[in-house]
Amino acid sequence: MGVGWATLLASVVARLSLESFSAGRFFALTCLVMIAVILFSEKGLSKKDLSITLFSVLVLLGGMGLWFVGYEKPLNHPPFIMPYTWTFWTFLTNLISLGFGYKTSSIPIAFIAGGLVFFVLWKSLRKALWFREPYFVFAFFSSMALLGSFVSITLSRAGFGLGQAKTSRYGEIGVLLMIFVGWLFWDYCRGSEVRARAYKYFIWFVFLGFAGEYSYKGYFTVAEERRESLACVLKYYQGENPKAECPATYPGSLADKLEVAKRMNLSWGQGQFQKSNEK
Repeated sequence: MGVGWATLLASVVARLSLESFSAGRFFALTCLVMIAVILFSEKGLSKKDLSITLFSVLVLLGGMGLWFVGYEKPLNHPPFIMPYTWTFWTFLTNLISLGFGYKTSSIPIAFIAGGLVFFVLWKSLRKALWFREPYFVFAFFSSMALLGSFVSITLSRAGFGLGQAKTSRYGEIGVLLMIFVGWLFWDYCRGSEVRARAYKYFIWFVFLGFAGEYSYKGYFTVAEERRESLACVLKYYQGENPKAECPATYPGSLADKLEVAKRMNLSWGQGQFQKSNEK
């Protein structure tokens, strides 16, 4: 695959990510940076490759511009937390440490995890910009895109308090960041006994995070809450819970929402709920 088609494919994927989640802006921005580096570093690009690459830039810029059309800031969100504040960095590094397995808010552990990420990315920057090793370049720019998504989360969510940094869905991003950074760190450490020793400490740091914080107990708790929710909904349809107050599901009354579900003839996945809807 030529340079032009490769950049177009990456641009289309980044464009689609803009429609999926707000972090797509950072994926698109990372893709733009990569294209800019290619345009300035690659010599002898054919007219075809150059045309396709420039079209890729328009796809990304157009998508990023359209993202803001009709955008409204949620009313219940606090003001943005800027990078020049202590709150920003404590929240960001705690997000990163979640990917290393640490679910408890801790400033020292968070700064160790964050420091590792920033150190490795800084040491990998020059080699990544050479664009000589595709897998290395992929790991570096993927790490940058994931880190950018964490910056986006921090800007908008840090105002809710440090506990928000340990929201489980953010761990899905953090784990990917930890894996990519771990690969880059391994590349940096190989060939040196001293660095290889440092990499062992990195492995132990990750191992202790996941060994000490993760438990299957949470899954059983969630399963029990969902069973309670289903039972609560069933009672509403049977007339035993007219206000549809189900604390395990929603902080307020669900009556209006359940009436809409009834009119739409939605299934709850169990026969008794279907029968109660028919009544």
